[in-house]
Amino acid sequence: MNVELMIMNIIIVGALVCLYNIVKNINPIYSVLNLIVMFVCYSSMLILLDQEFLACIFILVNVGAVAVLFLFIIMMINITMVEIKENMKKYLPYITFMGLNIFMFLFIIGSRYMLTVPENMTEHVYEQFFTQLAKDNELSLGNVMKESYLININYVNIYELFIKTTDIKNIGANILYSSNSLWFVLACLMLLIAMVGVINLTDEFLNSTRFKGNKSQNLFHQISCDYVGNVKYIREIKTKN
Repeated sequence: MNVELMIMNIIIVGALVCLYNIVKNINPIYSVLNLIVMFVCYSSMLILLDQEFLACIFILVNVGAVAVLFLFIIMMINITMVEIKENMKKYLPYITFMGLNIFMFLFIIGSRYMLTVPENMTEHVYEQFFTQLAKDNELSLGNVMKESYLININYVNIYELFIKTTDIKNIGANILYSSNSLWFVLACLMLLIAMVGVINLTDEFLNSTRFKGNKSQNLFHQISCDYVGNVKYIREIKTKN
């Protein structure tokens, strides 16, 4: 079995287990930890598919947002350090799994970019072709074809163009901003409308419920008041025992 296929199957199984734990766990902290591990699994699958840019964006956006949400949950829930130390053993499988994923990322990326490729790949292929042709008792014809093809014809090295093209260029030039540019703009408009709508609904809800019937305060009016005319002295009346 191919090593990358085996790693992909392991990552898919890990993502499914984390997805099940997200729904099953009642504790929100455990659910958030499973969600972070699931995002890391998805990013590792993208790295195996040669989409490093999407994997980095996935980790920065989703894992970053979930980490901020995790901090808000910790601030809202009263959790002491004693409880965290007591439950530290429960977090060890998640920490181990995330550490193995990070090590796997580094190993896969390092093994891919450490490969050495010949600079003139096309000429190397042509050399092998004409050498094999010369061995088949067609030495003279092979030499003539070789000289005329390599000297008189200006060819383009397709392999060099392929390795120079990155996934960022493919996503931007071939997917988002060319054939799917209209859908990309519509998606941005939908996100903008959703953001403005949520802000408007929240503002109306706060004005109608929380501040209903409350007395308003004018800080400038309170500060500019004259204490001589507003403060009244009340004479103390002593009563006889």
